[in-house]
Amino acid sequence: RLIACAPQPPDLLHHSPPQRTQLSAAEDTSARKPISPTVSTTHTITTSSHNSARKMPLVHRCRFVEFVPKAIHCIAFEHPPRPGLQRVAVSRADASIEIWNVTDNWHLERVIPGGAHLSVESLVWQCGRLFSAGLHAQVIEWDVDRLEPKMTADSFGGAAWSLAMNNSGSHLVVGCEDGCIKLFDITHGSLEYVRSFDRQEGRIMSLAWHEDDALVVSGGSDSTIRLWSVETGRCKLRIAVQDEGREHTLIWAIRILSDMTIVSGDSRGCTQFWNGDFGTLRQSFQQHEADVLTLAVARDESAVFAAGVDNKVARFALTPARNGKPAKWVLSGCCRDHTHDVRAMAVSPDDQLVTGGVDTNLIVYAGTNFGQAGGSHSKVPSFPQQPCICLAAQRKAILVQNRHNLQLWRMGGLENSEEGFSDISDVIGQLDTMKSGHVFKHDAAPALLLEVTPKTPFHIVACAVSDSGEVLAFSNAAGVSLFRLTYKGAKVNVQRVKQLPDQLRAAHAMSLTSNGSRLVIATQDGGVQVLHTETLELHDIALPSSEDKLRRLTLLAVHEASGYAAVSFAKQIHILNLEKMTCEGTLPSLSDQPTALAFQPATGDLVVTTITNQIFIFDVRKQRFTQWTKENAQHLPLAWLRRKEKVVGIAFDPARPTAVIVYDQSCFVVLYLDRSLPDRGANLFDFRSFPGEQNKPVHRTDRKRKSALRAKAGEEEVGSDADAMEVDGERAKQSSSSLSDKKAGERPEKERLMGNFLGVKKYQPLLFLGFTGADEMVVVERPWLSIMETFPPALYRARYGM
Repeated sequence: RLIACAPQPPDLLHHSPPQRTQLSAAEDTSARKPISPTVSTTHTITTSSHNSARKMPLVHRCRFVEFVPKAIHCIAFEHPPRPGLQRVAVSRADASIEIWNVTDNWHLERVIPGGAHLSVESLVWQCGRLFSAGLHAQVIEWDVDRLEPKMTADSFGGAAWSLAMNNSGSHLVVGCEDGCIKLFDITHGSLEYVRSFDRQEGRIMSLAWHEDDALVVSGGSDSTIRLWSVETGRCKLRIAVQDEGREHTLIWAIRILSDMTIVSGDSRGCTQFWNGDFGTLRQSFQQHEADVLTLAVARDESAVFAAGVDNKVARFALTPARNGKPAKWVLSGCCRDHTHDVRAMAVSPDDQLVTGGVDTNLIVYAGTNFGQAGGSHSKVPSFPQQPCICLAAQRKAILVQNRHNLQLWRMGGLENSEEGFSDISDVIGQLDTMKSGHVFKHDAAPALLLEVTPKTPFHIVACAVSDSGEVLAFSNAAGVSLFRLTYKGAKVNVQRVKQLPDQLRAAHAMSLTSNGSRLVIATQDGGVQVLHTETLELHDIALPSSEDKLRRLTLLAVHEASGYAAVSFAKQIHILNLEKMTCEGTLPSLSDQPTALAFQPATGDLVVTTITNQIFIFDVRKQRFTQWTKENAQHLPLAWLRRKEKVVGIAFDPARPTAVIVYDQSCFVVLYLDRSLPDRGANLFDFRSFPGEQNKPVHRTDRKRKSALRAKAGEEEVGSDADAMEVDGERAKQSSSSLSDKKAGERPEKERLMGNFLGVKKYQPLLFLGFTGADEMVVVERPWLSIMETFPPALYRARYGM
C-alpha cells in the first residue's frame, strides 16, 4: 500500500511550526524558548573573536521522527555459553528478538525481525537452540544465523503462555490456554509433539523443570501450583494459593530449586517459598505493591530475585542454618531503577542480573552487591545501534524506516540561506554556551511526502534512497521491493518496479549509489548481489570462503566515485569492485567487531569504527592501513575509548575533506585527519582543555579561575593552559613571540593543529547525522521524554508530601 502525501500545514501533521534561529554570544538568555519535541529547526551560530565574525553551519534539527522502542517481554542467556563468548536473547513486544554480545561490552550483534502475525511470550536458549512461544499458538525454533524460523510446530492447545526446556536439552514443555502442558521431543534437531499432561482449570501461566528432569512445576490462573511427573503426565502435588477475594490468584512466575523448594510470584504481589515435598508454605514476602511478574535464581541458588508491576526489583538471600535453627530466606536488597513494569529477568553465567520491561531499557546489576550502598549497575539503552534513517541530500529529504512502513519527509526550506559556515572546530565549543537568537522564517514546513506500507506482515529490515530521492528500495522477509519516484511540485508520483529478477534475495543490509543506478544488497544468507535499477540486470559477487557455514554480513558501505563497496563479516571487511563485480580482497583483520563503515568522499578511503571506539582508516586500493592510522590509531583520547556508547554512524563535511564526524546516541565528535590529536588525558567535552580554545565563553563558576590564569600570564586573551601543548607525546613550550602573535589575533600553526577531536552533546538522543551540502547539517533527535509519553501509565505510588 502506497500513500503519497502532499505537503501539508504543520497543524495537519501535528508538528509545531519550524524556526530558523541565529544565535549570538552577546544576547540575553531570557528570550529563548524551549524547542518543542516535534519541531524541525534550522539555525546558524555566529560568534565574535578578535573583531571578526565567524559562522556555524546551518543545522536542520529534526524532531518529527516518531521512533518508539518496544517493551521487553523476555530475556534468555545462552546456556551453556560458548568458550569466550557470552550472549543473551531479548524479545520485545513487536515479536522481534535481539541477540546481544555481552562479552563485547553489550554489542547488539543481530536482530531477528518480528511481524504483526507473531508473538513472543516465552523464550529459552539452551544447548545451542533458541525457542520461543506466544499467543499465536506456535512453538518456533529460530535460526540465529539466517535470522528466520528454522522449525515451527503447533502448540495443540491454543495460545502458549509459557515455555521451558529441561537441563539435558532433550524435551520442551509448553503451557497452553486450554489448561494442558504439552511435551515436545527436540532430540537430534527435531521438534515433535509427544503428548499432553492432564488438563487443569485455567491456563498455564508459568513452568519450570527440576534439575533431575523428572519433575515439572506449573503455576496456573486458577490459584494453584502443581508438581507434575514427566513420565506419567499426572499431577503429584497440588498447592492452593490464597485467592484475591472473589478472583483467582494468577501465578505469573514459578521456580523450583534443587532441594525441592518451590518459589512463586503471584498477582497479589507475594513472593512465596514452598516445601515441594509436602506442599507447605515456608515463608511469604509481601514486598511488592502489585503483581510479581518474573523471578530469577542465582546460579548457586543462594539468592532469588523478584520483580513486577511496581518497578521494584527485590533480592532474597538464603541465610545458613545456625544454632539448630533451619536456613531462612531474608530480604537483602531492593532497587527501583526502572520507571515502569519489570517483565523479564535473567541471571548470567557470571551471576550478573539483567532486567527489562515496559521502559524498553536493559539494566545490568552486579549480583554480588545488589541493593547495597555503592552497588553498581549499568543501563543499556534501546536506541538502534545502526541508523534507521537514510538521507536524500539533493532532495533535502530523509527516509525513515519504521517496523511496518517507510516515511519520506521533506525538511523545511529557508527563505534566505546565504550564510556559509567556517571551521567547525573553531566554534564548536560554543554550541552549548550560546544563549538566544533571532527567529527567521522558513519558506516551507517539514512535510510528509510519501508513506510506503507493505502488504506483508513482516518487519522492514533494510531500506535505501538515492541522493535525488528518485529511487527507493526496501526489504523484508518477503523480498526486495524497488520504486521510482517523480516529483511534480507538491505531488509525488510512485511507480513500483514489478518485474524484479527471481534470483533477487531478501536483504539484511542495502545501499544505493548516489545516482541510484545500482542497488548493492547484503543478503540474509550471507551473499552480495548488485542490481542495476534501470536494466534490472542482477550480479552475484563471490566472497572468499569462510570456516563458518553461513557468513552473516552486518555492515555495508558504497563509494560511487571509485566503484568500490565494503561489507563486514565478524571482524573481517571485504572490498568489492562494482565495475568488475568481483571481490578485490580482504582488509587486515581487526581485533574487535566493527560498528560503522563509511567511505571518505574525497579520497575513497574507508573509515571503520569498532565496539571499543577505535577508529581505523584503510586505503582500499592498497588494502592496508593509511599513514594516519599507523601514527594515530593507538593514541586516541582515553575519554573517547572508555565511553560505553558505541559509534553508530559516520558523516563527512563536503566543505572539509579532512574532517570525519563520528556519532553515537549521546554526542558527535569532529576529527580532523590533518591535525594532531589532543593529549590522551584531554576532556573531549571541556573545550578549555584544548590549546586554542581559551578564547571561548566560560561558565560563570570558572571566571575567577580564568582571571587568575590571565593575570599570571600577563595577557588579556591567553591563559596559562595555552602555555604548553603536547605534540606526538612531547611537551613543547610556547615562546613569548607566539603569545604576542596570539594577542594580535594570529594563532600559531601548532596550536591550530591542536583544535581537534572535539565533542558536542547538544543533540541527543541522536538518531542520525549527515550533510545535505557544504553549508547544511542534518541531525535527527528523539527526546526521551517524548518516548516516555507513549508508554502506558506506571503504577501509582503514594509519596511523602504529595
